Parts: sequence; structure tokens; C-alpha cells
Amino acid sequence: MSEFSIIPKNVLLNVDILKSCGSKMENQIASMEKIKAGVSLGSSTGIVKAELSASIEKLAVLRNGLHTMSEQLHNIASEYVNADIRVEDNKIRTALNEEQNKSDSDSSEDEDIDWKKIWDELMRLARERVTSEQEWLYKYVPQNVPDRTIHNILNLLSIGGVSEEVIKENREINEKAWEQYLQEHENEMYIDDQSALADMRYGNNTQDNNGCGTIATYNAMQYLTDGNSPDDYPDLVDKFQYDGIVLSGEFGTNPRAINNYFKDQGYDTILLMDQQLSPANVSAVSGEYDVYLLMIYNDKTDLGAGAHYVCITEEDGEYIMHNTGNGTQSYDSLEDAVFNYNNGNGEPISLNGIRK
Repeated sequence: MSEFSIIPKNVLLNVDILKSCGSKMENQIASMEKIKAGVSLGSSTGIVKAELSASIEKLAVLRNGLHTMSEQLHNIASEYVNADIRVEDNKIRTALNEEQNKSDSDSSEDEDIDWKKIWDELMRLARERVTSEQEWLYKYVPQNVPDRTIHNILNLLSIGGVSEEVIKENREINEKAWEQYLQEHENEMYIDDQSALADMRYGNNTQDNNGCGTIATYNAMQYLTDGNSPDDYPDLVDKFQYDGIVLSGEFGTNPRAINNYFKDQGYDTILLMDQQLSPANVSAVSGEYDVYLLMIYNDKTDLGAGAHYVCITEEDGEYIMHNTGNGTQSYDSLEDAVFNYNNGNGEPISLNGIRK
């Protein structure tokens, strides 16, 4: 049910990925500048150049965002890693020096140096360091990295969708799997059991692993249309595979793409995150919108537990959270649903309000 789960072998690897994306964007901008300089289409030249300039400007904004995020991640990692690395480097240096001293004292005993022991110690220290970095990162991110930063990263990683070939292959599989699902869940208005979609594909993964964003979207649309969603579920999956899927489905669905989907359908939306996502504000929007979508970390102290997307509907004075991982869950208020998910162990990332 995980929307995305970041499991780095080294914190700084993520910085390198963002820098690489930034470099690719730099190349795109340079290519477009060359095209713009060479455009010669008579009376249309000015219009085309203006459109190219606008596109270049948008790419530059994204590039600057990538640079900013990579710097932020680097600074966050360095605060912890640099302090820890000195201690462990000293351990490694000490171990090597001890063996070197033995060697210097009697070069004839070189064959007695236990290089395997040294290697094993180096590997043990390396594993220890990577583990401590992971543990720190997992605890740090949910409660400290701004929600908007998470949204920005997912938005950037969703550029490009998946290939037509993958979408076509998935469509054939999904139509059959969806038909089977409907037979087994006849007369059910909502998808409340994500594990039942294990045979459906989303990018390069299966819906039981990465489908909570599309499921939440479908459930919300079902509520808004009294069970007559304009897109059946395979259609909806196709749309997000074209525009919205993150890293071919590894990190689920881009929350901005979900928000835009409802806007494109003519609905009014609100998106709360960071300081705006407070108990007072959640209470204020309660009842002002027809349905809500909550993106939330499953465990505020463990990024490795992933995040989840759920749809929250209001029925008979109660707020019903759908597809929680254990069916549905009822809450007395929207505020209670947002801040007491998973017995209060969750950490909300963003809340969408949607109304007709």
C-alpha cells in the first residue's frame, strides 16, 4: 500500500540524482536556445521565438528548483554524516596503522598480515555507517523536510510518464484484472482492498504496491458522481501513466497530478500542506468540501514505512477513510482522521479538499 518508499544506500546518492537531473535540464535549455537563435519563419518568427522563450523560462524554474533541493539535501546529510564520518575514518585509519606498524617492524613477516581481517573490519564499519545514516534519515524526513519539498521532488520525478508500449501492455492486463475484480466485488462503490488489485499493473509495478494514489482518486470521483465516475478504473490508470506516475511507478503518483485531474474535471480544489496543514485549518475546511484526499507518512518516525494516499468521505456525520490497509476506518471529525491516522503514528503530508 506504499505510495513511495525511499531506501538509499547512501544519503548523498539522492543529491547526485538531483544534480544529474539538473544537468540534463541544463542541456535541454541549451538546445532550445540554439533552436530559438536559428528560427527563421518569416512573419511567424516572433511568435515562435516568444513561445520558445516561455518554455525555456519554465525549464529554468524547474532547474533552479532542482539545484535548491540538491543543496538542501546535501546540507541535511552533511550535518549528520560529516560529524560521524570523522569518528569512523579514525577507526579505519587506526586499524590500518596497527597493521602497518606490524609490517614496518619486521618486513619479513608480511605474509602473516591478516588482510582478510582488515577487509572484514572495513566492511563492518561501512555497513555500520550506512545503517546509521539510514536510521537518521528515516527519522528525520517525515517530521522535518517540508511537505512542499516532497511534492516538488515527486513532481520532478514524474516528468515523462511511461512509454506507450508499457501503457498498452498494462492496459491489456488491467482490463482483464478489473473485470475479475468487479465480479468478486459486485455492488461495491469504492475500492477498499488494495491487495485485491495485485494483478493490475501501474507502470513497472503492481497496484497492490503503488496504486493508493489512483485508488484514492477513483474513490473520490465515485463519491462525487454517486458511483458514476466518468473514468472506469483502467482508464484512470492510463491517464496517470501518461502524466502523473512517479519513476515508472516506484514512488506511486504525483500529488499535483491528482489535484490537476480534479481541476480538469471542473471541480474546485484546495491543497493544504506545511504550516497550512494545522488542526485549526483542517477543522475550518471540514464540511466546506465534498470529499478529501489525504497523503500521509505511515509512521512519523520511519520513512521506510512509506506513505499512503486515502480518500475521506463524509457520511451520516462521520468521516470515513477508505482503503486504509484494513478496509475502512470511521472518525468523528476530519481533524481526527487527519491527525490520528494509524493510531496517531502517521504524519500528514498534504490534504486535498474537492467540491463541485
